[in-house]
Amino acid sequence: MKKVFLGVTACVFFILFSTAMQASVIQGTVYQTDLSVAKAAVVKISSVPEQIFVAVTGAYTFAVRPGTYTLSATHQSGNTSQVLTISDDEEYIRDLILFPIITSSELENETTLLLDIAEPQVQKPVSWLAVVIILAAIAASVWYVRGMRNSALELAQSKTKSSSAQISETEQLNQEIRKTTRDEEEQVMAVIRKEGGRTTQKNIRTAVPLSEAKISVIITQLEHEGKIEKIKKGRGNVVILK
Repeated sequence: MKKVFLGVTACVFFILFSTAMQASVIQGTVYQTDLSVAKAAVVKISSVPEQIFVAVTGAYTFAVRPGTYTLSATHQSGNTSQVLTISDDEEYIRDLILFPIITSSELENETTLLLDIAEPQVQKPVSWLAVVIILAAIAASVWYVRGMRNSALELAQSKTKSSSAQISETEQLNQEIRKTTRDEEEQVMAVIRKEGGRTTQKNIRTAVPLSEAKISVIITQLEHEGKIEKIKKGRGNVVILK
């Protein structure tokens, strides 16, 4: 009986460890249309359950398992969304550019203004043609904007399932990865110092007994704090001590 219990326990730990190793990190920065950083933007990803990140500095980070997700951002200057597919446990960088929010009232006001301008020329055949072209262009713009938003909303709603009875495996994994302690950060810093202030992310994963996803989160945090600089080289990253 004791051997059976030990075997079941080992299997459970193996499943949990395998799930944690399959996590991928998605990170990036939210920009406005003038390419300035959109601070305090709200970034969401349609994992189960949905993850929400307030990007105080404009930068965001998520940890998810392989799959297809809708990544969206909302800010007072606009919003945006995109669909991305995660196929492995690599690190993904997705910068988001916000687009201005066009309300129905603004489109209606523009239509009314154009009609008022065209009214004195109604009796001219050429003016009628111009009005038809303008109205068709406005209708196409309204259809396109609303269609894009409705498609993104329907896709996000279809992939989002709220559950208050239990916390999913993805949420448990995300909570564990975010529990980055100063001791773990110091372990990473110690490896960089030992290598002369310059090493690769792969060497850090070899030297520090943590998962690849957690190492990526720690390096991102240290980079935001200005302690290190991360440079993309091939399929890996070179980490330099500042």
